[in-house]
Amino acid sequence: MKAMKMFAVAATIALPLQLAQAAGETFNAQLVIPDVAGFSGGLGLALGYEMPIPQVAPNLSIEGEFTTTISDPDHSAGPFKSEVSYYTLAGYAKYNLPLTPQLDLFGRLGLLYEDVTISTNFAGSASDSDFGLSLGFGIDYQINTKMDFTAGYTLIESDIDHLSAGIRYKL
Repeated sequence: MKAMKMFAVAATIALPLQLAQAAGETFNAQLVIPDVAGFSGGLGLALGYEMPIPQVAPNLSIEGEFTTTISDPDHSAGPFKSEVSYYTLAGYAKYNLPLTPQLDLFGRLGLLYEDVTISTNFAGSASDSDFGLSLGFGIDYQINTKMDFTAGYTLIESDIDHLSAGIRYKL
């Protein structure tokens, strides 16, 4: 099962890169600070691919993103400890609002698949997966002609959201 998940993740990331033909496509890598209700700490990684679709609207693009925890948020109560880990695969419609030649605000809305596992030292672990809507907003700041700084907020579900910051590389 783990091999199938890793294959799906690799295909999600590799397929858009193989199809990259149009101008303006970007690949991004971001560090994520997850906020999971009842848990603290943790760190994640988000990898994404964005492709403009100017034939639909000048500032509109589609975006695919894989996010995973790399250091799990945890919760301790006396001798009891629990951790939560998750990964997501999402597809978004993203709208960029240029404020200056270097700075854009963006909003995005899409469909997300999530797989969440909660592990405890007293009752084992439980997993759940689900599809749902996701939304986010943020900024992209042009560092040079090939690279942007990006930062944003994404709502995964009612009790999981994250802040992220990283680099967008223009293909």
